[in-house]
Amino acid sequence: MQMFQRIRRFFSWRRVFVLEIFPTHIYATLFKFQQGEKFIKPIGSFFSESILDPTALSDEIRKSFKKLVKFRPSKVQCVLSVDSSYATTVHMPISLIRDTPHTHIDETDLHNKVAQGIWRLFDKQRGLVAAKMNIRDVDVVLTDASVGNIKIDGHRVVNPMGFPARSIEVHFTQTFMPKQFLSYLKDAFPKVGLTVERGVTVVDILRRSISSTGFLLAELSENSTSFFFYDGSAISHIETIRWGTRSFLDALCKSFAVSEYVADEMLNRYLLGSLSSRMQKEFEEIFVNESSLFGSSLKDFLQKYNLSTVYVIGSSGDSLPSFIFGGFFKSKIAGKVNILPADIKSVVEKLGFDVDFDAKMDLPHLFSSLSALIEFYFINQNDRINKVARRHAHWLA
Repeated sequence: MQMFQRIRRFFSWRRVFVLEIFPTHIYATLFKFQQGEKFIKPIGSFFSESILDPTALSDEIRKSFKKLVKFRPSKVQCVLSVDSSYATTVHMPISLIRDTPHTHIDETDLHNKVAQGIWRLFDKQRGLVAAKMNIRDVDVVLTDASVGNIKIDGHRVVNPMGFPARSIEVHFTQTFMPKQFLSYLKDAFPKVGLTVERGVTVVDILRRSISSTGFLLAELSENSTSFFFYDGSAISHIETIRWGTRSFLDALCKSFAVSEYVADEMLNRYLLGSLSSRMQKEFEEIFVNESSLFGSSLKDFLQKYNLSTVYVIGSSGDSLPSFIFGGFFKSKIAGKVNILPADIKSVVEKLGFDVDFDAKMDLPHLFSSLSALIEFYFINQNDRINKVARRHAHWLA
C-alpha cells in the first residue's frame, strides 16, 4: 500500500517554469509543485542581466530553460510574469444581459456570454493599454484570458448552468502585450500556460490572502516604483515613477560626501539596525527628504482611489528602510494611512500552501515568482471554462 502511495505521489509532482521579464534582465525559477497537497519547492534559478535587444532576449530565455530543465521539457508548464512596461493585466467584471431571462442557462449560452465579455473588455481596454505602453491601438494583442467569479442576477454561483437569470456578471482577467514584443517571446517559447503582468499578479495574490475592500501596492525597484490598486473588484496598474531604492544610496553619498562603496556599507548598517539612535534618526530624515516624489505620488493615489492602506514590497527582495513603515514618514508625507510590508510567508500560509523556504537558493524575486505560480494554480481550478476563454483570446491575438 505504501509503495502505491509513493508511486502516486511521485507522479503527482508537476514542474512549473516561471520566467520573469524585467526591462534590464530576466529571472527564471523552476518549481516542483504537488497540486493535491499544495506543496511548492523551488529547485533551480537563473539570472541574466543587460538584455539589450530582442535577439539577445530570446537567446537568454532559451538558455534559462535549457539550464533549469534537464529532462522531459515537454512536460514542464511555463508561466510568464512580465514587467508593466511590456504587459498589462486587467481584472474586471463585465455584466451581460440575456435576451431570454426565464430560460435556464446552458453550456452554449454560457460560452457565448464568455465570448461576448472577452470581446467587450478587449474593446474597452485596448486604447487605455496602448496609451500605457506607448504603442498604437492596432499593435495591442490579447495574450491571455481567464474567468474568475461568476454572478447571476447579483448572486455568486460556482456553476451558473441550469439557472434562469436576466444578467450574468463574469469577472475576467485579460493580459495584453505589444504585438512585436510577443513575437520575440514566441520565438523562445512556442507554448505558455499563463502570461501575467507581475505587479497585478502580486496584488491579486495579496487580495486573496487578506480581508480588504481595497488597497494600493507600491513595488520598489532600484530606479523606479510601480503603483497598482485593488478597489474591491478591479485590479490594475496605475503608474510607474522614476524613483527607486537607488535614491537612498545617492542621498548618503551626497549628504556625507562619501563614495558609493562607503555609502553602501552605511546603508547596510542602517538596515541591520546597528547605528546609534542619533544616526538612525539622521538617516531617516535624509531618506524622508529624498523620498518626496514617492510620498507625494502615494498620497495622490490614495486620495484618487479613496483608499487608506498601501502594501510596499521590493521587487528584488531587498530589505526596505524601516522609516517607510514608521509614523515619522507618514506624518511628514503620506498623512493618515496604513503603510504595511507584504510578507510572502504569511500570504502563502493563509492561502493554504506549504512552501519549502529552506531550499538553499538565492531567490530575490520569490514573492513575484510564487505569486505567478499560485495564480496559475487558481486559474486551473476552473479549467473547462478557461479553455473556452483562451480559445477566444487566441482569436484576438
